[in-house]
Amino acid sequence: VAEPSAVTQEPVEVTTAPTSPVEALDVQASPAECLQGIWQMDEESFNILINTLLPMSNFGILSGTVSLSFDQDLYIYNLDNLTIRFTSSPDNYIQGTGAVSSSGTFTVDGNAILFNNTSTVSEVTNWEALVNGQITSMPGTAPTLYFTLPGSGVFTCSGNTLSIDTTGTTNTPERLSFQRLD
Repeated sequence: VAEPSAVTQEPVEVTTAPTSPVEALDVQASPAECLQGIWQMDEESFNILINTLLPMSNFGILSGTVSLSFDQDLYIYNLDNLTIRFTSSPDNYIQGTGAVSSSGTFTVDGNAILFNNTSTVSEVTNWEALVNGQITSMPGTAPTLYFTLPGSGVFTCSGNTLSIDTTGTTNTPERLSFQRLD
């Protein structure tokens, strides 16, 4: 029986490319835990929400931000620096500026969320009207504005992105998208 011959191998130099630190994965124990924190709605979703709640072609949003915060089983939904306009003709409109805050509890079952609105507070800080080319402004007073989240929907929460698929007043599925602020 022949003996295997000895094989000599030249030493191999091993080099590694520099690596950057790997960010910790945002692993959530449950979809409900992912919701916790403060979220801001993107502008497109904001317009979808308003058009879903008030499907009128002569009603529009000129400015504002929407935030949604979750803490335990409570939520707060804020519309800040909101300016809405109702236009009756090219020479006539009325617009109001103010803020709306709704709060309540929510429940989660898998990826389904149910909002239970318990309180809405609003403040109109200014009214402006254009009538026949004349602009008139006055401090805000009634009516009280109510913009609440649709009652339920299916949500997807991953890292810094939250999407809630809901049905508005026109029974049309709508996707509301948010980005995490904290």
